[in-house]
Amino acid sequence: MSVPSPAVLLPVRLLTPSGPWEAVADDWAREGTVLAYGVVADWAPPSDAAAERLAADEPCRWAGLRGEGLRTRFLASRFLLRSLVGAVTGTGWRGVRPARTTTGRPYVRGLPGLRVSLSHSGPVLAAAVSGHGPVGVDTERAGRGTSLSPAHVCTAEEAERLAGLRDDERAAELLRLWTLKEAYTKALGVGLRRSPRGFGFAPGARGPVLLDEGEGEPDPYRQWSFATRLVRSALPEPYLLSVAVAQPVESGRAAAPSARPASGRSPLRTA
Repeated sequence: MSVPSPAVLLPVRLLTPSGPWEAVADDWAREGTVLAYGVVADWAPPSDAAAERLAADEPCRWAGLRGEGLRTRFLASRFLLRSLVGAVTGTGWRGVRPARTTTGRPYVRGLPGLRVSLSHSGPVLAAAVSGHGPVGVDTERAGRGTSLSPAHVCTAEEAERLAGLRDDERAAELLRLWTLKEAYTKALGVGLRRSPRGFGFAPGARGPVLLDEGEGEPDPYRQWSFATRLVRSALPEPYLLSVAVAQPVESGRAAAPSARPASGRSPLRTA
């Protein structure tokens, strides 16, 4: 079944702990979805107490992490996600309580209408927040060497399309398809439990068009938007960010929760 893919208009924001939080609030009020990225080094917790609070979000996962690098990235990614949610809800990062479902999908306690997603690759962190429905984000370094094989990743139609490309074009397109599939399965909450060969993407005038047999999350979330952006600002190398956003078909554009923090303050300075 071919699923229409409306245009993805959401802006992509490079964030540091200083913002730009007003711009994030404006994006949220206008689009109801925000996609942002940052660098691990920028998102170190501001204090030992903050690090303890972030580690407590997922105590079992934290306890299983071995190595300073993994723990540093864990804390930085949760700080970014909490800060982004705090910016669009006005609660500040300390008022955000992330958790995970039994299938591993992240969510925010007390905010059932808000969907979130998180990804990281090397020094880059990416986070997405949506008030429309399920959302997924995935990031990978552009041009990286990959062991991905079309036979393991692609549908027959995608593999045929890739076969007609030059080697460098094929590698770039395969990586783009992989990040789109990762973003989509994250949005569905199934991750790698679903084979990437079971669904695909066709080129579309306004973005990738999903070709799916309807597995995963059922209606009302059947209007999906997809996009891949190449980001390079403040990064040592370019990275791909792919995002999948669902929207209830019966109501069109969903209303976004109130976004603007009181007095326009940084969410990092609110309680």
